[in-house]
Amino acid sequence: MKIKENVAVFLGLIFIPTICMANGLIPLVNFFTPGTLLPASMALIGIIFIEAWLLKMFMKEISFVTHLWKSVVVNVLSSAAGSLIIQTIAKGPLFYFNYFSYILPLFGITFVVETIALFILYKIKINLLRSAWVSIRLNFLSYPAVVILSWPLFMALMFSSIAIEAVRVKLWSHSEIITNEKGYIYATEDVYPKNYLKRYNVSTKSWEKFPKIYVDPINYDISGNIFACIVSSNGIERDSMISIFKIPEFVLLVKLPGQGSFKLSKDGKQIALLERLKGIEYPEGGSTVSDGSINSVSIHKTEGKDSIITISAIITDKGIDWSPDNKKLIFVTLSDSIFIRNASNTRELVLSTSLEKSQQLVIYDIFENKKTIIGNGSYPRWSNNGKQIYFIRNGYLYEYNISSNEQQKLFKMPENTSYYLSPTDENIVLMVRTKVPLSYTSQLTIINIKKDKRYIMDSRAVYECGWSY
Repeated sequence: MKIKENVAVFLGLIFIPTICMANGLIPLVNFFTPGTLLPASMALIGIIFIEAWLLKMFMKEISFVTHLWKSVVVNVLSSAAGSLIIQTIAKGPLFYFNYFSYILPLFGITFVVETIALFILYKIKINLLRSAWVSIRLNFLSYPAVVILSWPLFMALMFSSIAIEAVRVKLWSHSEIITNEKGYIYATEDVYPKNYLKRYNVSTKSWEKFPKIYVDPINYDISGNIFACIVSSNGIERDSMISIFKIPEFVLLVKLPGQGSFKLSKDGKQIALLERLKGIEYPEGGSTVSDGSINSVSIHKTEGKDSIITISAIITDKGIDWSPDNKKLIFVTLSDSIFIRNASNTRELVLSTSLEKSQQLVIYDIFENKKTIIGNGSYPRWSNNGKQIYFIRNGYLYEYNISSNEQQKLFKMPENTSYYLSPTDENIVLMVRTKVPLSYTSQLTIINIKKDKRYIMDSRAVYECGWSY
């Protein structure tokens, strides 16, 4: 994170009304955003207790316990209303840099909802006009109090998290695991708001940059000297086409329609494109949680005249990979036995169980149209020697032996996300998110598959990564 962004975060924490941050964006966003759960919780809990105390000052004849539970109700209602409306406006999660644009609507939502809630909860004691006056005073008095009281706690949390991260960097320092490796490790150079491709030459132990094109740092793939990405001209807007380049010259080979996930074949001559059909939801508690999507799959050439092959399978976006001979795919589908509710819904599929329990790993023969289920899991990776398939199940990395059909649990993954196998199949590379609150950087990490030794190559990395020959 750049210095100017750190300053923006600091100013946002100090000068933006905490009640707006809490009631506008908690609980529907910050409770599910890495790095903001603890500070957001601290802010909201502080707001609830301070407002309960203020209500006690305004209406002393009512007990503090009664004010406390009513303060909880008021804040939960304004949180839900603010989050729902802001999510509709912003079309996605909001972070501290976006708050300046939404102060007025957030405050308006908070004021209206809290005024109505206070009137209903205290209608014997106050009328609607006094409810509005109480709501205004609650908002403006609770803001400085929360900043003063929560800032020392937040700073303690920040420094303790930084200390924990420093210990992890020190422990994950086994640089010897890449001594016998080869190829290039790819990442993106963060020049806010634009991103450039860069790569680490394992043999020379040096970084090489490609400052010629801005790419979407979350959606790209690499195979040999073929690079597929979605171009972002200004770091914000994304192209509606998938561009395929030959690197390091960055010669454009072809552009294909689509903005979904994609995966290059091992030889770089073909690319599998996923086209989103519907989102997936599954029950959690009393509501549903969105997680991924189901997609159709098509295969295209990366050079020459395109010949499209349509795959007769509906797959999820939880990982896809090619066999070394480029004749088969390994991907994730939903079990046929999983009951889907609300199937008439044109936008979402609602599963009867969690996505983790319903995901099946399928080997698909492209030319014979043959499917073979090998078990449950996600984010499969086919080894370069063709003998193993790696995947994640319940947070652990597994190895599937193709000849014996045996599975072996290896180790707990630091992230349930995408990763790349090294050209020797001895290591994997992935991004591990930092635990420091309000920091959205990651650690570019190498993990040895057999020994579970780890090496953090870059402790201030961002977005996705790759490894190719």
